[in-house]
Amino acid sequence: MWYSTSKRLTFIGLLLFAAIIAFQPVFFAPTYIIVFFWFFYLLSFKLQRLSRLKRNGWFWWFAAFYVWYVIGAFYSTDSQEAGRLIVLKITMFLWPLAFGSLGKLSHKQVKYVLYAFIMAMLVSSFSCILLGFMDAVKLNNFKLMFGYDLARWRFLSNHYFGMYTSFAILILLADLMKSESKKDVLIKTKIALLIYFSIFLVMLSVRIQLLALPMGVAVLFFASDLKREQKIKWVKRGSLAFVVFVTAVFVLPDSRRRVIETFHEIRSFEKVVDDKQTNHRVYIWKEAKEVIQQNFWLGTGTGGEDAPLAERLDKVDAKFWDGQGVYYLSRGGFNYHNQLMQSLASNGVLGFIFIFGMFVGGMVYALRYKRGLVAAWLALVFVSFITESMLERQAGVLFFSFFYGLLIINQVPGQTEESS
Repeated sequence: MWYSTSKRLTFIGLLLFAAIIAFQPVFFAPTYIIVFFWFFYLLSFKLQRLSRLKRNGWFWWFAAFYVWYVIGAFYSTDSQEAGRLIVLKITMFLWPLAFGSLGKLSHKQVKYVLYAFIMAMLVSSFSCILLGFMDAVKLNNFKLMFGYDLARWRFLSNHYFGMYTSFAILILLADLMKSESKKDVLIKTKIALLIYFSIFLVMLSVRIQLLALPMGVAVLFFASDLKREQKIKWVKRGSLAFVVFVTAVFVLPDSRRRVIETFHEIRSFEKVVDDKQTNHRVYIWKEAKEVIQQNFWLGTGTGGEDAPLAERLDKVDAKFWDGQGVYYLSRGGFNYHNQLMQSLASNGVLGFIFIFGMFVGGMVYALRYKRGLVAAWLALVFVSFITESMLERQAGVLFFSFFYGLLIINQVPGQTEESS
């Protein structure tokens, strides 16, 4: 009786975490949910979980990654930052541990967790729109409802918010592709949510998501187990939706401005053209390569990679425009804006292999077993990693570790169900 109750409460903990991750107004907001989960996880513990964990190769991959990350702290030049990052990334070990030892969740249970995330995203995003509208009316500045200003949670910037929103869209789309309209009474609601999140994503104006989402949708389509007639139907629908999406991008002012900026940045990739300066990432990546070459095999050590990059950026005299004013890279506070480069710089070749292997192995699994949503999620996150160091902030770590555990580690073949 107690075991069954604890097991149910453990699942409730998963639902709560999936929901609370959409709201991050304070540092490590979901910590209490993690504590709640682990309390009942331990109370419902059985030795069967150890044998299940022993056979789960993905848990050991994440465990090895985290151990190497801790080892990196011992030769880091910034022990204080290393300590902070080790605490920040503890969920990169805890969630794989949990999902690798828990019994395999049913398709229905996984769907409940995913829709808990969607409902939370609905409330979170609408709250941001409402707060933005109130400030816009008060200050007579409707730009506050777009871009960076739209993301209102302190530790959930628009880059992460955009990735979350794109994932919500992929979940809904994957569900609709499997649904039969005559049987699914909620199909109109799902379509409405799909349209709403698409509009919200355009309002956020995160440029990389305007590329990552279409790529995720394409991967979802080709990796899903659909019949030929279903694929033809969804190609037609997808083409129409893409035209509408692109139209919306160019209609809304902030997203249009971001697209125009991207065009100018491409034109001025290596030099100033018509007084337009390229994106600062070009300079960051150029200097980052130098830091990586000097510390190629072992890296600078956990948390020590940003300091040598800052020293090099301090000598860059190029000026940039952020939409409000001119700035220089010497102002500091920049990381590598690329998670693969960040991992290579901090923990060397092995650190890079661990991160890259998570994507390669996960994609092989997803394509082999026709897990369309899993493949789409991996594509979405990987593209997001190209322009941001997503695992250097709690919003990225919590999102990546939790959903990787839910969609892959817990669902791999051979993962047995929890016995009563």
